[in-house]
Amino acid sequence: MLETGNWLVPYLGSEPYLRKPPLINWVIAGSFKLTGVRNEWTARLMREFVVTQVLRRAVAELNIDEKEAPVRTALVATQIGGLAMIRYVLKVEPIASSPAEPLVAAIGPAVQRYLTGELPGVFEI
Repeated sequence: MLETGNWLVPYLGSEPYLRKPPLINWVIAGSFKLTGVRNEWTARLMREFVVTQVLRRAVAELNIDEKEAPVRTALVATQIGGLAMIRYVLKVEPIASSPAEPLVAAIGPAVQRYLTGELPGVFEI
């Protein structure tokens, strides 16, 4: 993504990689761009931080059902990762320069629903 500038479709070699949603690729590429370091260790460090300090903590605090936790936390990660990508890496306005409070007010309800609300059809897969 950093080499091609294509942030929508991740590539594996020269082929589009469409087997998984691009969120983790965005997080990794974003961490590379923010830190200036491009290696697996940096990517692993960012991934572990998000999983252990954000997602697992939310699951523990909210007593989320163990069977639902992976899907719920992945949905939360789409919001957090997407916001971080738009705000800090791609710098899309007005999100990039907006104060934190309005962003939290706008995105918070979606995150809350992903964590504790009804998600019809999601767990029937």
